[in-house]
Amino acid sequence: MLYPLYDLPGTAWGIDTIAFRKSPEYTTRILMNRDGYGDYWDKAKANTEAAYKNNLLSAKQWELWMKMYNNRDKELGNAYPLSPEMQKAIDGEKKDGAAATNQAIEFKLPMGSVWAAIWDTLKPK
Repeated sequence: MLYPLYDLPGTAWGIDTIAFRKSPEYTTRILMNRDGYGDYWDKAKANTEAAYKNNLLSAKQWELWMKMYNNRDKELGNAYPLSPEMQKAIDGEKKDGAAATNQAIEFKLPMGSVWAAIWDTLKPK
């Protein structure tokens, strides 16, 4: 219930240490890591602190949140290198994306699409 109110980074099940990394491979994927959102953590902290001061969080919850906040580079995995498995997955993702673009999105049939021809026959005249 409290997760969406305070915008605690992560998922409803906890912090995703890969997706929420501040690193070249993930910087643009997550709102908090995008350029121009440098004050994300300050906003999240201010919201959580306001909830604490309004007695919506216990002192223990606030203490735990602050522990996570003060240790966020480790909590988000920023302090650790990517594992070889993760780097392999990233490389595969790039290769798959390039193949999809080359072999499907940008691929042009010399005689055009069969579906386009069918659509043309179905259009009202």
